[in-house]
Amino acid sequence: MKQLYTKLLGSFDTVTKNSFSARKLTAFVIAMLVIVIHGFWIKNSCYKSDFSLFPEILLIDYGMMAVCLGLTTFENIKLKNGKKSNTSTTNIP
Repeated sequence: MKQLYTKLLGSFDTVTKNSFSARKLTAFVIAMLVIVIHGFWIKNSCYKSDFSLFPEILLIDYGMMAVCLGLTTFENIKLKNGKKSNTSTTNIP
């Protein structure tokens, strides 16, 4: 438990190596928020017996997952091809 706490606090420091990945922390927080929001939606839908928005909710979820996976795949392909962003606009000898 102490190691988890240390790595979690170390994630806010950009210098130390004893920390979690920023991408993984962001993904974890977003996943937890989605779970909480879905829980509230399901509770409200059960209360009102109205699941009419269920297809739209699934479409939004699967669309967001596809976008996130597509961005990661695009970034990996870009890095494999060796393309890096060029910060200099002119190349004067």
